[in-house]
Amino acid sequence: MEEKIFLSLLRASNAHHDQARIVFRALGLSDGQPKVLYVLRRTPGMFQKDLAKYCSVTPSTMAVLLSKMESQGLIYREDYLVSPGNYAKKVYATDFGNQKTDELELLIEKLEETTLNGLTVEEIDTLFYLLHKITVNLGGTPQT
Repeated sequence: MEEKIFLSLLRASNAHHDQARIVFRALGLSDGQPKVLYVLRRTPGMFQKDLAKYCSVTPSTMAVLLSKMESQGLIYREDYLVSPGNYAKKVYATDFGNQKTDELELLIEKLEETTLNGLTVEEIDTLFYLLHKITVNLGGTPQT
């Protein structure tokens, strides 16, 4: 049977997702929370709508996710005046959220090592290049 890209991508994605879910659960995090914490580590005080776009979810999905994270003490939101009478929410990790992010980053590094085990630096560069091209071809916005 001829191999199809959609099957190969689904298998790889599912295998990675299964391993990532084990890491996330070990930290008491749901599937969407690690990406938010990871992004906030690099861009603290991100506007909620920009965070939703970056994480490829709708603003309403992000609002629900952030409400849960706020109740867990992982993040907090502040109103920010963007123009007279108009406010937007900026999102920050709490100290507890930053602690979870530290733990998360250590476990993600181990997952990265497992995922890329046996690949050369050149193969890894090629992999990222090809995944970027596929994302663009499919109309997605590749993250940098």
